[in-house]
Amino acid sequence: MDRSTSTALTVLLAVVLAATLAVATSTRVVMTDRAGIRMAFPDKAGTWQGEVLLYCHNPECRDVVARSETPEDRTCPTCGEPLFEASLDETTFLPADTRIIKSRFQDPEGHDFMVSIVQAGQDRASIHRPQLCLVAQGNEISDSRTLTVDIPGRDPLDITVLDVIFRHTAPDGTMRTTPGFMAYWFVSPDHETPSHLTRMGWMALDRVFKSRIDRWHYISVNGYRDPDSSWVEALASLVAGLYPELTPSS
Repeated sequence: MDRSTSTALTVLLAVVLAATLAVATSTRVVMTDRAGIRMAFPDKAGTWQGEVLLYCHNPECRDVVARSETPEDRTCPTCGEPLFEASLDETTFLPADTRIIKSRFQDPEGHDFMVSIVQAGQDRASIHRPQLCLVAQGNEISDSRTLTVDIPGRDPLDITVLDVIFRHTAPDGTMRTTPGFMAYWFVSPDHETPSHLTRMGWMALDRVFKSRIDRWHYISVNGYRDPDSSWVEALASLVAGLYPELTPSS
């Protein structure tokens, strides 16, 4: 049994106990403004250059625009409609108080990854298992593992890495597949975990024993698994460079 699985099972047992105690309690639970992540991307993360992305909500356009390429009034250069931090689908289907920011990062070796941060709102549906979205969109998860990333000045950070077969429709109408990955972890003011189950456990414990819910954040990185490149090392490099820039205490 690996470390993340053991931790998840331990927290799950604690949740069962907490749920039993919760039956006899009726305490008002408060959502706090405490956060363990800074909701702003840096222009640089180590050797990586970042570019914040914005989204057009015009159904006929749906353009994705780099912030540096937008006019001062933050309108879409293609259709003139307003630009937003999240896509039209995300703002339509996620709870209204969910906040999402995204940035594209590139390194000198040519790696090109997308990073997203989802800040949860009052509704637990703001953050859900990444596997659900990937499969629902027609993609296939071929492998899952934990990657340990060395972070200067602190203990190593564990993140989950999914090997994904992305499916998409080409301009000629044919279905294409591309090998890619999605890496992620979850952060609250007091906890970090690569496990969705463990996150739910910590939330339940805080709800029962502290009568509060802190704002959790879901950080994800995705890109292509080029067999001729060291994408795993590049992923670790980006996470290590980005982590201190997103941590409020840095």
